[in-house]
Amino acid sequence: MSAFMAPIIKELGLKPLDTPEDVSLSVRYGDDGVRYAFLINNSAADKRLCLSELNGGTELLTGAVINDLIELDPYGVGVIALQQESPAAKDAY
Repeated sequence: MSAFMAPIIKELGLKPLDTPEDVSLSVRYGDDGVRYAFLINNSAADKRLCLSELNGGTELLTGAVINDLIELDPYGVGVIALQQESPAAKDAY
């Protein structure tokens, strides 16, 4: 997490999601209630990460169900569809 974002996340009372250096994570919400996680490996090295918050999601590029380990190729991307949420649950993030 960047030095810029750390105080903002703390002030808002959000739970940070730690990713390896050079890996970015963005979560977007679809109109249908599905959350989409976008992972981008910005380095020339393979990256491996475990984010329990993504478990049970489906990696849309491979069809694999996420169960702890996510592997990204050099400069690779991951697009993960997560479970649908109610509007009230969405506001909790």
